[in-house]
Amino acid sequence: MSLEAFALDPKIWTEWATRKYPEIAKLLATTDGFDPVAWKKREAGIPWDMGDSIRGRLVFAKATCANCHDSGRAMGPSLQGVAKRFSRDDLLTAILEPSKDVSPRYRPTRLTTVDDKVYIGMIVYEANDGVILQTGPDAVIRIAGTNIAAKRMIDVSMMPVGLLDKLSDLEVADLLAYLNGPDGMKQK
Repeated sequence: MSLEAFALDPKIWTEWATRKYPEIAKLLATTDGFDPVAWKKREAGIPWDMGDSIRGRLVFAKATCANCHDSGRAMGPSLQGVAKRFSRDDLLTAILEPSKDVSPRYRPTRLTTVDDKVYIGMIVYEANDGVILQTGPDAVIRIAGTNIAAKRMIDVSMMPVGLLDKLSDLEVADLLAYLNGPDGMKQK
């Protein structure tokens, strides 16, 4: 690979810097709590070939994925057929670093009220007299138009970082097997 290609590809540059200077890379990691160095070490030990889509369906529920995806109160994109659109690595990146690439359709809005309260969520309804904001799968708030001091879309996902942290390595493999089918999300 040429030096020019190396310098122009941020992914290659980041991977090199993380390998060469892991302690510094930790300090430069994003403030969202994701530790790429620790994840790379963990990922190497995950038994991907043992992932089971039937068990993965249970992991999908345990990890609370269904609360925000594929429900009537979805705050994130549908995961039906997600394996047709993304590779396993892309799915992992989206789960591990949800704010890395947020679709404009799922960018939340940050509302600040005149008394400096801050609310972040998805606008469900907006009119001159106020806004209805969904702040969680089961949480909706109405803010009167006269109480809104500032409103702007942000590039931070509503999906929390660390959803895979509470899962075992086999559960991570099961979850990805479920998202990839044959009995999981891919087939529906």
